[in-house]
Amino acid sequence: MILNTKITFAIKSSESKYLIVETDMFKIKNLHDKIHFLNVKIKNKDIMFQIECPLCEKNHKYIYPINNFINKDLLIGGCETLNAPLFLLGKEKSVRKMVKLYENINSEIYDSTIK
Repeated sequence: MILNTKITFAIKSSESKYLIVETDMFKIKNLHDKIHFLNVKIKNKDIMFQIECPLCEKNHKYIYPINNFINKDLLIGGCETLNAPLFLLGKEKSVRKMVKLYENINSEIYDSTIK
């Protein structure tokens, strides 16, 4: 069995648009190079994300077992203050599908408030 180690990370910006970065599981700590408000640490069998939230400007910490990345198509992390989706992590197709859904929802909400 060949293990696909490619993952896609999408994080919401302060403008409510998603920044999408593709990486490899073995290079996940390098996400900070492309997303400066994100720090990634690996400890034991867990991956920790520390994010300076672009939505509420507070720091959030998320810890996931490494097995979650192998066994699941998509992980969703939210802003703990606003209870809003903040980042998506997983297989590219699943992440891009969810980003499109969230952006459509945000667009509909924005369009309805302007009218």
